[in-house]
Amino acid sequence: NGVVQSCPSLLLEPASTNLITYSEDLSQWTKSGLSVVSDATISPDGSLNADKLVEDTNTALRYCLRTFSVTSGVTYTYSIFAKYNGRLLQLSSSTGFPSSHINYDLQNGTLVIGSGAATGTIEELTNGYYRCTYTDVANATSTGGLIIPLLSNSLSATKNISYTGNGLSGIFMWGGQVEEQSYATSYIPTNG
Repeated sequence: NGVVQSCPSLLLEPASTNLITYSEDLSQWTKSGLSVVSDATISPDGSLNADKLVEDTNTALRYCLRTFSVTSGVTYTYSIFAKYNGRLLQLSSSTGFPSSHINYDLQNGTLVIGSGAATGTIEELTNGYYRCTYTDVANATSTGGLIIPLLSNSLSATKNISYTGNGLSGIFMWGGQVEEQSYATSYIPTNG
């Protein structure tokens, strides 16, 4: 109601596990068409630990990828904290999931659901960050993947689209998470 309350409150959530490793160290993730500058800016937790993804100057797909085991018929939710630095963001999945993708506008806080049945959200935070989520159901038991492509500047882009980079633009990212449920819980850091 806008009034400061003196009573504490509880955050009640189910127990959950972050299925990906190195949630805050994107230099450990598989990369293509881009490089990672570690600890380039302040993250949503107030520390100097958010990474910067920077595109190269070739014409190529640009993404980072983290794999994990998936089970057919199970719902998974990805989430990432991202901040605009010249490029838009896409979340999509690889082997083990239907071909789906969602595009996120990190300047205006909007999203466009592309191919497939995946659903998503974008939530505005402080300091220009958004928490972007992506939920989909696995259609095979295998090694799946959270794919995070960069997009030039089109919210209508298709999945994993190639473009010519300028060697400067990209996005700031922190806090990658994959959970075995239909929504994202509070961030769960992992180190290895």
